[in-house]
Amino acid sequence: MGVGNVPFIYDNGDKVRDKITGVHGTIIGRADYLSGCNRYGVQPVADAGKYVEACWFDEPRIELIEKKKEELDTREERPGADGEAPL
Repeated sequence: MGVGNVPFIYDNGDKVRDKITGVHGTIIGRADYLSGCNRYGVQPVADAGKYVEACWFDEPRIELIEKKKEELDTREERPGADGEAPL
């Protein structure tokens, strides 16, 4: 939940599009700011073999394309950054 009880509208893993630039991709992170603005990190779709840097957008700028289909990480234990990476 964001600052001042402003809930996030979208979830990590949702596919979204920025209404202004047309950038579309998957939400890989969410942040709430002291000003009360919820922002989303979107990993854009890239051509095969290419990497595109993630972009951050204010919540009102993005629209849902598709809800995530399933949990991306189904491990029962989540050890954190110092644990082993899932394979």
